[in-house]
Parts: sequence; structure tokens; C-alpha cells
Amino acid sequence: MAETLVNQRYKIQKVIGKGASGNVHLAMDVKKNTLVAIKQCYIEDDEKSIQRLHREYQYMQQIQHKNVAKALDFFIVKNNYCIVVEYYEGPTLKKLIVEKPFSLSVEEQLAIAIQICAGVAEINRHGVVHRDLKPENIILTLPNYTPKILDLGICRQINATSQALTKTGEVVGTIPYMSPEQVNGKLSHNTDVFSLATIFYQFFLWQASSPFYSGNYVATATRIIEEKLPPLARVYPRHNEHIEKISPILEKALYKKSYLRLSSAQKFLHCLKNGTPPTSALRFFKYIALVLAIFLVMYNIDKRQADGNEDRITKSMNKIVYFIGADQHEEVIIEANKILTIDNTFVSAYSHRGFAYLEMHKNDLAQRDFEKVLQLEPQHFVAHCNLAIIYFRRKEFTLAEKKFNEALNINPQYSPAYINRSLMYAQQQRFTESLRDLNTLLMIDKNNAMAYTNRGCAYAQLQKYRLALQDFNKAILVNPKYSDAYKNRANLYVKIQKFDLATKDYTTAIKIDSQNVDVYLNRAKAYLIQKKYTRANKDINRYLYHAPRSAEGYFLKARLYRIQDKFSVAEQHYTQAIEIDKNYADAYVERGSVRAAQQKYALAEQDFATALSRKPQFFFAYMNRGNLYLAQEKYLQAEKDFANAKAIRPQNPHPYIQLADMYMATKHYKKALQNYELAIKMNPKMLYAHARLGSCYFQQQKYLLAIRSWEESIKLGAKSSEISPFIKEAQKRLQQKEKK
Repeated sequence: MAETLVNQRYKIQKVIGKGASGNVHLAMDVKKNTLVAIKQCYIEDDEKSIQRLHREYQYMQQIQHKNVAKALDFFIVKNNYCIVVEYYEGPTLKKLIVEKPFSLSVEEQLAIAIQICAGVAEINRHGVVHRDLKPENIILTLPNYTPKILDLGICRQINATSQALTKTGEVVGTIPYMSPEQVNGKLSHNTDVFSLATIFYQFFLWQASSPFYSGNYVATATRIIEEKLPPLARVYPRHNEHIEKISPILEKALYKKSYLRLSSAQKFLHCLKNGTPPTSALRFFKYIALVLAIFLVMYNIDKRQADGNEDRITKSMNKIVYFIGADQHEEVIIEANKILTIDNTFVSAYSHRGFAYLEMHKNDLAQRDFEKVLQLEPQHFVAHCNLAIIYFRRKEFTLAEKKFNEALNINPQYSPAYINRSLMYAQQQRFTESLRDLNTLLMIDKNNAMAYTNRGCAYAQLQKYRLALQDFNKAILVNPKYSDAYKNRANLYVKIQKFDLATKDYTTAIKIDSQNVDVYLNRAKAYLIQKKYTRANKDINRYLYHAPRSAEGYFLKARLYRIQDKFSVAEQHYTQAIEIDKNYADAYVERGSVRAAQQKYALAEQDFATALSRKPQFFFAYMNRGNLYLAQEKYLQAEKDFANAKAIRPQNPHPYIQLADMYMATKHYKKALQNYELAIKMNPKMLYAHARLGSCYFQQQKYLLAIRSWEESIKLGAKSSEISPFIKEAQKRLQQKEKK
């Protein structure tokens, strides 16, 4: 389509969807200054195709309902037939199910299902059968996931007689969501009821595809015609009162025979709203069913074992999907093992079991399963990505990058690969590449709250706080219930010392996700900075209640006491942290510091040595041990440690200051002077360095330079009452020197 105004009104911006019948473009309606979607249809120049497109527009014009997409315009340009509809921002139901499983409660799911049913009921009320209901044709508009039913292109008018519906024998629709009569090329007044029930069954179980989907047309169609789905309540692993009520309603809506099925979408809607299935007076049909069941017993005996195995696999897969969403990883493994005893080539079982092991950090077992997946299905991009995550955890970055690349070569749209590769790049301080991945992901999915949040974190690391704040705000706008966005925005507010805003965001994050207990720890850190020790202590205790084996929790509690000079209590909590995590280098360093403060020098030295054995390039371990040696006048050891710290962080002024102090203590004033000057060059606003430089000049009888250094320290905030006596003494000696 042209880049200028189309139909003298619409300015095309980009393609936002592609289908068999044509592209969907995002455009600006310059007359109303609003965004619209233009469905451009490639159709054969025949009367039937043109009538179908006209019919879609007419139906959308006739049906005015909050849950049905609204048509705005229809035009033809350069032999392209175009329908203009309102533009809705949000994911499709399919995308929500696949990318954010178990992100909604059953109550929220039911509210969405009721609205979808209301939209279909309104379509049917106008004498129209949709015929192509599927999760891809339902968009959930932001911010509240209000559903909008799209694509009425293959709708069919219901006349007084149903004969017109079944004349053509054409199979129209999407197979996995068709009713049995549709599969046979026919149509009934309640065809959409079956399709709706299929969608809802999939939605409540968070299954990635239709419960009838079997990989190919024939197998899927056969299941739709022959297979009765198990009741929803039976395959839903946990008792839920809403599911118990919904289950018999879906059973009624999924009857194969249209005359036994719920009679209409309106009736379906009534049942969902009231939570009660319709009463049945179909005893005659029950009798017929019983007779047929007896008649078919012998036929079913031969099929029973194969069908039983398939049923067991289906039941286990349904449970697996639920258990993954509920973070019940051991149960996932149990169900996957059941499947693999029946079929040891079942790829999904290996994939899900590998994912469970991955979540449990059993990386070797996870790797074994994902490698098996790739043996069976080399183009399985999810397995490539999960292997990359395993290598990433082991810090085998070259192998990880290779696997991420393979996943994205197979599927360039796969979001988790971009997210995790960007995290790996960030850990390697490769922020340019990390940002590139996140930018690419946001071009694919502009409503990915996690991508905005992670990009905000990258900007924060680069101290681009304004850009970071913009991204956190965007993440929250896209998904107001994404707790990590609030948590990370709060972390940013702490960095820029907007503590009230930080506290508010931390509190919001906790309200959204009470299981995200790390937020308590982050808020406690903010309170520590503000010296609100009582509040910090409460948050640390809340965190430890939920995570009693958290070394970080005890570490922060110890730091709380250390800040208040309660060294004995702090030492106890550092010890608890170390007992939980023997490799916690920071805990050894800080315990060494509180032991040094209590003059337990030998124990402190042991702690610093242990920290360095766990983390050989640990800057703070060298700095603290150097200070310990300095306090004990072990100058050679102190000099060596400060030199090591300087080598690790050559642009950090503190090792230079400590070395200078040591040289002052040993009266090596020239070396002291060099190091103070280097520290000030790195940070001209270090008042301590200026004050100590003044003392160094004084010892060298350079009184004028000493006075200037001390005056500079006062300008930077040093207490005049403390520095002035030294200045006066220097002035006095300078006068005496001049008299001589």
C-alpha cells in the first residue's frame, strides 16, 4: 500500500499482522487523529469472494457490542479491498495463553470468558454464525484485558430454515476449533457454542493449543468427531469451586450432536454467569446412548489399550501444564516419567521434564533431557535456548551465546532467547549488545513489560537514569500488575535518593505479588540508607519468615547491627549467613570487619583470607585486611594488600589514600604526597584526602601548601572547628620561618 494517504485519509505506519487473506496495517486516521487497523484483503476477482468481504464489513457495521471489533470504513484501492476497524492494543488470547501461562486467576479467566461469550451471543442474535472462533481471533485490550472478537470474514447468515447452511458442503474455519458438523461441511445454529467451549477448555487449563489438536488435519478432525474430552474438573489438578461449576457447563457445550448441545451462546452466557448448567430432560437420548454403548462394546475392546494410553498421556500433559504454572516441579517430573514409560520418543515430556530440572537448578539432568529433545527434533528452538541458559549459569558464555544464536536462527521471534541473551551480555558488561537484544525484542513485541524492565535495568547500570525511568514507566503502563517493574523502579529511586517514591513502589510490588519476597529485602536496604533501622528490621524479619534459609537475609540483618555498632550481635548473624552459604565472600569480609572492631585480629585475618580464597580478586577483602594490618603496624603486609586493591580497581581513589596514610605512619612523606595527589586527581571533592594532604605538607614544613589544602577541605564540608587550629599553627610556623 502507498506510503502517502490511502483513500485520502489513512497514513500507513507499519504491518501489524499477516494472514492467508492479506496483511493488517496500523494506520493513522488523519481526519480523527486516531490509530486504526486496515485489513487489506488479497481476494480473487470473483463475485463470491467480493460478497464475502462485503458481508464481513456489513456484519461488523450491524453488530455494535463492546466485545466485538467495530468496523469504521470500507474502500477499494488499486484492486485491494480494505476494511478499516478500530485499533486495539493488547495481546491475543493465544499469545496470553502461550507466553504468560497462569498469569490470571480463575476468577479473572471466567470474567474474560463471560465477555467473549457475550460478544458471540450478540453476533448470533443478529442471525450470524462466526464459524472461525479461535484464540488468535480474540484480542485482549489493555489495560484490563477486555476481549474483542475479530475477523468476521467467514460468518454465515442463519435464515429461518437451516437448509441453506448445509447446502455447500464446504469446510470453512480453523480445524482444531471446529464443531463436528463443521468438520463434515455442515453448520448449525449453535456451531459457535462448541468452538467457544473448546477455547474455554484450553484457556482454563492454559494449554498451548486446542485440546483436540493432534498434529495434522485428519487426526484432529477425527478427535473432534469421536473423542469426548474428560471433564474439566477431573483434569484440573487442584480443587477450585469455579472450575467445579464451569466443568459441567463445558460438558454440555461440547456435545457432538448439535441438538444435545447448549442451544445458544446466550444460553451458554447465562450458565457461565450463574455458575449452573442447564437442566436436562433428554432421557430418550440417554437411552439411545446406552443402547449404542452396549452395541459398540466389542468394537471398542480392540481400541481400548491404544485409546487408554493416549488418554493417560493427555491427562499427564494437562497436569504438567498446570504444575509448571504452579511451580510444582517434582510433580512435573513424575507426570513426564509416566508419559515416557508409555512413549519414550515423546518430545514434550523430555522438554517439560528438562524445564522442571532447570527450575530446580539440577542443570546436568536438565541438559540430558534437552539434548535428548534435540536428538529427536533438531529444530526445537526452545531446547536450544534452555541449553544456552544452562551454559549461562555455568558461565560458559561462548557455548551459551552459540546456543542462543541457534535458537534465534530457527525462530527469530522467540522472546525468551532475546531476554536471556541480553541478561548474559549485561552480566559480561556488554551493555551495547544487551540493549540491542532488548530493542529487537521490543520491535517484535512492543507490549513486553519484561523487556522494558530489563532495558531499564541496563540503562540504570549505565547511569542513564532518565532513560531507565522511562522504561520502567512504560513497563508499568503495558502491564500494571508486573511487580518486577515496580521493584526495579523502586531500586532506581533509591539510587537517585527519592526514598518516598521508592517505598511506595516497593509496597505496590508486594501487594501485586506477595510471593516476591525479595522486595522486602530491597525495601529494607532502602530503609538502612535512610537510617530507619526499626522499619528495616521489620522488613528483614518478614523476608526471613518466608525465606528462613536465606544467607542474604542474615547478611543484611548483620549489617543492620554493624551500622549501629552492635558488633557482637552482628557477628552472630554473619556467622548464620556463612553457615548457610560457605562461599559467601561478602559475609566473610564483613564478619572480619566486626571482629577487627572487637580487636579479634587473628579471627578477622582468617575471615579475610577465606574471602580471598573464595573470590581472589575481591577488592574489599584486600582493603579491609590492609586496614587490619595497618592497625597492627604490619606495614609491609598492609602495603602489599593496598597495592593489590589498587591493581584491581586502578581508578578507585581509596587504595591510594590508605597507602598514603600508611606512608604517613612510616614517615615516608614523599610517597604519601604522591598517593594523596593521585586520589584527589581521581576525585577532587574528597575532603578527607585534602585534609590529609595538608597534614603531609605540614610534616614537610610546606606550610603555605598545607594551609591551602586545609582550607579546601573546609570548602568541601570539613568542620572548621576541627581544621582551624591546624591552619593557625601552620600560619604561626610560616611567620616564624619568614622571620628567620
